[in-house]
Amino acid sequence: MLYDCFSKGILVSDLVNFYEVIMRKVPLDDLEEAWFLENIENVGQFYDPLKRALEFVGALMLLIALLPFEILIAIIVKLTSRGPVFIRKNA
Repeated sequence: MLYDCFSKGILVSDLVNFYEVIMRKVPLDDLEEAWFLENIENVGQFYDPLKRALEFVGALMLLIALLPFEILIAIIVKLTSRGPVFIRKNA
């Protein structure tokens, strides 16, 4: 019966692979060392670009939120000091 499915082009999967695809979890009882070697290359394909985008958006939001405070601090430094707001070191 299983060979009939293969000959008709029906995809046949074992229970471990089926569980992994459906539940997006790996059953630890059936996990072998070879699983890590087979799946190590696909680790960062989705997570790394998403993380980079979220970090960029977070940094941009913090820049916008803190910009008024930075301008206020620069004005206070300029009013209370004789020198410039930004100090340049001469080499």
